[in-house]
Amino acid sequence: MIGPLVLALIALHPQALAATGQLTIRIAIDDRVVHRLVAPVLETTGGPAALFADNGVYTGDMAGDLIYFAQVSIPAPAVPADHVTVHIRDNSVDFGEFDVPLKPDGRGDLALKTRTGQPAIVVDSAAPPMPASTSVSATPVAAIEGAGPTAADKIILNMQVDDRTANRLHTAHLLVDQAGAVAAPLRDDGVAPDEQANDGIYVCQLTVSRTQTVVVNVFDEPDGVIGTQSIFLPSSSEATVHLQTLSVAPGIALAKEPEGGGGASSPTGGGGTTETGSGGGDRVSQILWVFIALFAVGFTWARTVVGQRWATEVKPVLARLERWLDLQEVAARRRRVESGHGAGHSEGGPEGGAPP
Repeated sequence: MIGPLVLALIALHPQALAATGQLTIRIAIDDRVVHRLVAPVLETTGGPAALFADNGVYTGDMAGDLIYFAQVSIPAPAVPADHVTVHIRDNSVDFGEFDVPLKPDGRGDLALKTRTGQPAIVVDSAAPPMPASTSVSATPVAAIEGAGPTAADKIILNMQVDDRTANRLHTAHLLVDQAGAVAAPLRDDGVAPDEQANDGIYVCQLTVSRTQTVVVNVFDEPDGVIGTQSIFLPSSSEATVHLQTLSVAPGIALAKEPEGGGGASSPTGGGGTTETGSGGGDRVSQILWVFIALFAVGFTWARTVVGQRWATEVKPVLARLERWLDLQEVAARRRRVESGHGAGHSEGGPEGGAPP
């Protein structure tokens, strides 16, 4: 599998330039670890922009492996150079400029990788070389302009990570598992939105694309990934998410369900939370209370129905059965009495020794 590379502008050797007049820029970005790319674009000076692709159309590329490729051809500069500069962006995220070294044959290859922190994209010196040639048509940028999520498709997340027990965070960042997302620093410096410096509560605010769930990754340098947590997003435009670090796997966990409606709450010194906004309550508690209420209604209904059936159907049958048993007992006594009288009369007859 081809390593991470970024297509860049390449200044051709003068002889090669005279023959072709074009430079071929090839760039690959390895996003397998951070997962932050959505629709990255390669911009060049004096040439077309091109979309990075991860669909297997490039020679040696594997679709869906999170290694993005782009390739463009641009006019060779009038004055030979040993590198060209390209620009990479992803929707509203600007990843900056990169110098691509040029080869004598008019090609420029560059391998990059995403990472947490800043800069978000850096040169990947450990990437294997690109194949000798690749073929694919650049996708015009105009075809995707304006295709990004609108404000209605986004949600603001107020993230709070409680590290008071595990004490694992030092230089921490938080990254959602969405293409194009940028790692946000988790701060405990008392600067808004953080409320108190050095209290062990790390906070950040970020805007993400609205999905039913979102996967959150917490990183800390130099330890790397602390943990990953899947979060159910409420339907509101803003939500507060409470996480806590753990000393064992999975590293982080939800302290409580996300609060929707833009309400904010902050952990208290005793380890609990004090709600200060108008956000919705704990989702699990709400579901539990609904279940309890439904159970109570169902139990009351069942008790009422059983009581009515008992009074109108079962109790009369039992009363009739009891009277029938009483009658049977009286009849049995009468038979025993009659049977006893008959036996006494027989013993007093001739066979008993009485005179005829």
